[in-house]
Amino acid sequence: MLVIDRSTDQLQEATNEALTAGVSVFPIGIGPGYDRAELSLLGSHGDQDNTLHLNSMEELMMLLTLDKSYTDKLCRAGPPGVCVDDDGNERKPGESWLLPDRCHSVLCHPSGAVTVQSHKVNCDRLEPPACSNHMSPLRVQDNCGCHWDCPCVCMGSSTNHVVRFDGVALRLEGEGLCSYTLLTVAGDTGGSEVTLHSGTCPGSSNQNEVCMKVMEFTHGQSTVLLKDDMTVGPRGVN
Repeated sequence: MLVIDRSTDQLQEATNEALTAGVSVFPIGIGPGYDRAELSLLGSHGDQDNTLHLNSMEELMMLLTLDKSYTDKLCRAGPPGVCVDDDGNERKPGESWLLPDRCHSVLCHPSGAVTVQSHKVNCDRLEPPACSNHMSPLRVQDNCGCHWDCPCVCMGSSTNHVVRFDGVALRLEGEGLCSYTLLTVAGDTGGSEVTLHSGTCPGSSNQNEVCMKVMEFTHGQSTVLLKDDMTVGPRGVN
């Protein structure tokens, strides 16, 4: 490629297309009118510099006539060995990067060619997990296909038996008010927690007879109470 003055085209886009196609460019700047930075953009990639700077066309003719090394370099030239991502960044052979959908990656080969690899998951090919709470796993769809997850369920039976979200069975025992943490989830906004408060059963003269009194749900700075009469209200309100 002979270059004698400044370009009026979008060189970066043209350079990226050439690299993606595996084309090696050998730009030759002749005279004082061309831009050296533009020449470097066209022919200098990584450790490979294909640029040539000459003062006149006569020098080019002498180079091609008297020195066969440059002609041999052109004939032996292979692909540039450089890949370009969607943002115009050069990538080296063996390097890979994620596409914006985060479900596909691109691998750069030594020839400068690229291959797209899919990371989508097919749940039909995955063995569902065995949930510790003995419940059937759920199929959850996400951006890259799906995954299996165990359901999160808390159960209570009669007045003093509770099965936590992780499947652990609790029997409410003791005297007076006790609290049981059923679930704790960490988070940037303070996390979430589910707590069960027990107490003496209403109308019972036996202090050792314990019943579920209040289920407390906390998320960040907010708390909601579910009482044994199935009424709902904020903390501190009777």
